[in-house]
Amino acid sequence: MFNTFFTFKFHKEFVNRDQGWPGLRFHETIGYENTPGFEAQWDTYFNKIHELGYRIGKADSTSDVVPGGILAIGGSFTFGDAVEHEQTFSKIAADALGLPVYNYGVGSYSYASVLLQLRDLEENGVIEKLAPSVILLGAGNWLVDRSLSPLFPTAGLPFGYAYIGRRGDGLAVLPPPSFYSIDNFWKLADRYYPAGADYKDTSLTLSRFVTMFGHTPRVLVARAAGKFRYRAGHSDISSEELYRFVIEEIDAVAQKHGAQVVVLWMPLFQLEIDTGLSRSLKLEHVLVDGAKAIRKHRIGTAEFADRHPTVPAHAAYGATIAETIRTRIRRSVGAPM
Repeated sequence: MFNTFFTFKFHKEFVNRDQGWPGLRFHETIGYENTPGFEAQWDTYFNKIHELGYRIGKADSTSDVVPGGILAIGGSFTFGDAVEHEQTFSKIAADALGLPVYNYGVGSYSYASVLLQLRDLEENGVIEKLAPSVILLGAGNWLVDRSLSPLFPTAGLPFGYAYIGRRGDGLAVLPPPSFYSIDNFWKLADRYYPAGADYKDTSLTLSRFVTMFGHTPRVLVARAAGKFRYRAGHSDISSEELYRFVIEEIDAVAQKHGAQVVVLWMPLFQLEIDTGLSRSLKLEHVLVDGAKAIRKHRIGTAEFADRHPTVPAHAAYGATIAETIRTRIRRSVGAPM
């Protein structure tokens, strides 16, 4: 009886999700990634993915590659949730500098996800093919707790993905507990929506009931873990220690390919930049303070506070990134004067 109640409850949550996962696919180490070649009209924007896995414009080719551009990594703020590709900060910055852009932002990614993604791109020769002159990380305070927890950060069913934790004397990207890891989510999705199924179908068939009934214990354990073990602030890892690890990992890839590391810090609730981030950067790294961009371009709080950046906020970030690159690294990037 207990399990049956939650089966109905979790079914409703699952079919009424707002996660956009039909445009994603399972990835063995990261958990999921953008589906190469995918294209569809979302509620407010068009989502199209290049065959190499990065977001492109509606009219762009899914196979053409122009090397030497800006490779952007991060979560949904970097991807540009609710705005068009041409309105994202990475595209705006790239256009201003006369460079191509490879927007690898993926919704709900953490810093752990980003590091695994970067390793995957490196191991599969994608970074060598793109030869980026800039690796741009979209950063923000909300990503700190997200990166230290193995629980998927959405209002939907909680499943686990990779996170950053202690291993020996240092930090490492660790796999989630297998009992509620995100591969279970994809098994659930495949059973609910086999190839060719209508994603708008919310009915509870016998097959779906049996499937969800089997997954209910996983969801309950994951929710208990989120409430008691992995609640916000649970970790003894400071933001400075976290950022030092993340930036060093990104920098190792950037140095190998002669790329410049640029970090865009974006405000969400407060305008003060995380000092842990600023202290973790070296002189050769470039920090773009999104709060200063917001103030300089007189962007209202309704455009960025407690929400995905809107078109004006993206424009302010993109313009400031371009200005900073022109000032700091135009010779190495080859940007116009």
